Amino acid sequence: MIHYQDCILVTDMDGTLLNSNSKISEKNCKAIEFFKMHGGKFAIATGRTEKSVATFFKQAKPNAPCIFYNGAVLYDWDEQKFLKMQNVKSKELIEFLEDCMEIYPTLCIRVYTPDKNYIVTGEKSLNRFVVGSTMEFIFANLSEILNKSWLKVLLAEERDILETCKAKLNKYHLEDTTNHFFSADYYFEFVDKGVSKGAMVKMMKSLNEFEGKIVFATGDFHNDIEMLQVADVGIAPANAEPEVKAVADMISVTNDNDLIHQIIYHIIPDYFNKRMKGQ
Repeated sequence: MIHYQDCILVTDMDGTLLNSNSKISEKNCKAIEFFKMHGGKFAIATGRTEKSVATFFKQAKPNAPCIFYNGAVLYDWDEQKFLKMQNVKSKELIEFLEDCMEIYPTLCIRVYTPDKNYIVTGEKSLNRFVVGSTMEFIFANLSEILNKSWLKVLLAEERDILETCKAKLNKYHLEDTTNHFFSADYYFEFVDKGVSKGAMVKMMKSLNEFEGKIVFATGDFHNDIEMLQVADVGIAPANAEPEVKAVADMISVTNDNDLIHQIIYHIIPDYFNKRMKGQ
């Protein structure tokens, strides 16, 4: 017997739930509906915002709290409200951003707040990594948004420039005050110290409604590593980064081969079959 009612399935979006065309396959959609119909809890854990995923949820609506802004927010999709949020901002982070802006004129810096997404580097910084984004933004000077709540900060540029920015972290003691990571080859992000998808999955597991449930989690990039480690079963798609595969309990098919369908119809049943046999 498959105990879907005892499971939470938490999935990253880009490179995991979404295929290379940024779509949720029909097989994945049907599998998710089957999973929920049989009592399973389905959630998203993404660096995206709650506004930017709305169109996807017409196909695969979650029925458990979702993680946004790479762990800075836990969000109730049914009630459309924030359950938990943790801000990031320090004098040192602001000084670091000002330094990077001065040295790298093509660097794009986006600051995410609960209601708006700001680009603080001006129109000259609209590089190809931002132009391709579907998320709306507002131009603002850094000084104009200092009094707002920052959920995360994203730097977008070629990897070599981002690595040079990363090399400045020690100068501003940001190792001590922030959590930072690459969420793609061209995105380097900052959230508050202790914030991550993994930390928020731990918090989800502590909620009364999820007590004793088994967490299956899947993701493909560096910002998913802790989430796979804290899950009961961490699953890396075959297209995942090597560092992600190294910490996963298992490696499955790629995001272009209906990964979520594979987890729901094969990996989860195999897990319960082995438990019943005492393996």
